[in-house]
Amino acid sequence: MLNLKLYILPNDLRGTLRDMHKLMENSVVIKGSHRDVVNAIRSIIGSANIWAIGDVICSSLIKYGIIPRVCVFDERTQREPTHESIDLSKFNKVIEVMNPRGTISEDTLNKLRHIAKIDERIAVRVIGEEDLLALAALIVASINSYIAYGLPKKGAVLIPVTSNNKKVAKDLLKRFEMMEVHSGPL
Repeated sequence: MLNLKLYILPNDLRGTLRDMHKLMENSVVIKGSHRDVVNAIRSIIGSANIWAIGDVICSSLIKYGIIPRVCVFDERTQREPTHESIDLSKFNKVIEVMNPRGTISEDTLNKLRHIAKIDERIAVRVIGEEDLLALAALIVASINSYIAYGLPKKGAVLIPVTSNNKKVAKDLLKRFEMMEVHSGPL
């Protein structure tokens, strides 16, 4: 039997989460080619750890020389199969999580929390959708690291992990609806 505890995005938060970066201090939207975006990220983060959420940003960072501390991907871009390939050999470990669309599963949040405590490069393959996991990453990543995710047709967002940004992320998650899903054997 499969039991999933899910934080479900309420309708009134959809627009807010789409523009989550606007709520975060010192966040930036970086526009340009993939190479230009990565170069701008490099100049901002220096040697700090970065969590990349999304196939295109993960692939681009690796292609242009930044290996994320954590790379979260679902092998889809804008809900279509992606043509981006992520070099998984750059990571110490690849794990899988189940995270249905429009949710953050408690299991995923717990696994990300565990990943934040270990000193390895981890790739996280999401069965479902990774779109809301930037919020989860902000909650669990260590202070002074960064969260990067793609903004389709606009570029990428880079958010520094600060105590204030963590608080904003936690407050947003508290507004999600909690639901437990049970299903029979797979």
